[in-house]
Amino acid sequence: IGYKHEGDKGITGRQAFCRDGTVHNKILDTIDHHLYVCSVDNEEYQRHILFRNYLRTHTQARDRYNQIKEEILANVGSDNRAGYD
Repeated sequence: IGYKHEGDKGITGRQAFCRDGTVHNKILDTIDHHLYVCSVDNEEYQRHILFRNYLRTHTQARDRYNQIKEEILANVGSDNRAGYD
């Protein structure tokens, strides 16, 4: 379906995939994204869900988090994924 396996990339219990460069889907092939697969009891997955839920219920924290991300993009450029990390 157009993904290449990249291993766990340092996170035990999670598998990472990236687009393989061939055209498979006119939408997915044009959007920068990460695909991770893990079980629902995975600690890293649970951490992400807790953070997501926190931001959903704490608007000030969500807005500050968004502001920080916008500041980073302003400093490194919106097309500089490596600089954003």
